[in-house]
Amino acid sequence: MKSNSEENLEKLVSKIMKDVEIEGPSLSFTSIVMSRVRAAQSMHYKPLIPNSVFTILFGSFGALTLYLSINNTPQKESWLGSLGFNVAQYMSFNFSSITMYSVLIATLMVFTQIFFLKKYFDKQSEKQMLE
Repeated sequence: MKSNSEENLEKLVSKIMKDVEIEGPSLSFTSIVMSRVRAAQSMHYKPLIPNSVFTILFGSFGALTLYLSINNTPQKESWLGSLGFNVAQYMSFNFSSITMYSVLIATLMVFTQIFFLKKYFDKQSEKQMLE
């Protein structure tokens, strides 16, 4: 019990659909889509602080430590002396050379571990980005 206009509309649609070919994706459709997805995912990570800044900081810290350990001339008055505050009066630290060397070696080992761990985690994140 369709109305006459609905029947005419159905006939028109079926006539149009007979003339239209069914379109399918091209043979390289999947490879084109995947190449676009890979291109969108290939975002390169750029750290906020470049490695050269870290190298300069750690190098200057190491040079300062080396300079201070070589030139260990005692200071007569500290810069806090002008404020009327004498640190030596409240605290007196006398470290043996073994303690100083062990702290230095431990610090170097920690920095070395940080370097290798950073490389390891960079490789892991790179693998995850590629997958």
